[in-house]
Amino acid sequence: MIDISEYPILNNHQTSLRKTSKDDNNKNNISFMTESMLRVINFDAVAKEYARNHKLKGIPTSNDALFVHDEHMFFIEFKNGVIDKKTQHNIKEKIFDSVLILTDILNESISYTRKTIEYILVYNGEKNSRRELACRVSKMANTHFIEKGLEKFKGYCFKDVYTYTKEEFEKDFIKKYEK
Repeated sequence: MIDISEYPILNNHQTSLRKTSKDDNNKNNISFMTESMLRVINFDAVAKEYARNHKLKGIPTSNDALFVHDEHMFFIEFKNGVIDKKTQHNIKEKIFDSVLILTDILNESISYTRKTIEYILVYNGEKNSRRELACRVSKMANTHFIEKGLEKFKGYCFKDVYTYTKEEFEKDFIKKYEK
């Protein structure tokens, strides 16, 4: 696994998962998708520095966070609003841009991300309907149901892909790593 301290562009942007989950689209109602203080890399900040360093005309889109823990790495994207077709397209664009930026920083190929990095989309279940039956069937088959058109990224860009509501994220991910 990577040693973040060897990559200043990653090391300089460490923060809490809570801060990367901030939803400030409505300035009168700022909220957070998690209260977790797990240390992550603010990948939005990495993308901004990357664009500056390479004198890009625009800032690439990016996932909110990169979590590195022992042998595990996760890109994490938070979506508090409704996930419509336009948002789904934006999420996919963030995945591609983030993978390109990270592989360039690490001097690796997509084969590296496919073997070592997992992807998590955390969304507000109250604002997005879930397909409960599909989730139950997946659990009975000892698999997990991937939503929002992201299943194509499993085995292509990432080792695995997860779509969680905020509550599932707390139960299935945060509790596992906050020990």
